Amino acid sequence: CKCPACARFSRAYLAHCFRASEMIAPRVVSLHNIWTMLRLSDAARESILAGRFEAWRDGVLDGLRAGAAEG
Repeated sequence: CKCPACARFSRAYLAHCFRASEMIAPRVVSLHNIWTMLRLSDAARESILAGRFEAWRDGVLDGLRAGAAEG
């Protein structure tokens, strides 16, 4: 992921912070989630303006399904 949270904090460090109930863990995850939703919204907006929303949506859903199938 290219978000500022993932660029600065490793998954191992965040796992440690969650186990230790450090307040930074949910804050960093929230930053990651907000960044991800903003990128998703930007991409949706661009696909709508380009008249290709259905294809974009199908691609996003296929990617999510593939990720869910991997576990």
